[in-house]
Amino acid sequence: MSYASDRAARRRLLILKLMIEDGGRANDGALLTALRAIGETLEMDRDACRRLMRELGERDCLTIGMERDTIMVAQITERGRMAARGDIEVGGIASPFEGL
Repeated sequence: MSYASDRAARRRLLILKLMIEDGGRANDGALLTALRAIGETLEMDRDACRRLMRELGERDCLTIGMERDTIMVAQITERGRMAARGDIEVGGIASPFEGL
């Protein structure tokens, strides 16, 4: 795996964890702000955040909708919660146990 794909997998995990902390629902702006606040600033803009959210949706870890055609809103699924806890492995999402 390349550094870029490792970073993307870690960011997908972070999004899931951030969503759990925030009650399971978040929009792209809130997630982008939270990712930047925890140091994920390299190549992290709204398009990158939305791409990660869509990729999580493709893995059935999020359901995604648009509000007012401008704000992407996601709801974490049970599969997403399980991946964030490390109960299941989902391709493209880092394990929460890596580095322990």
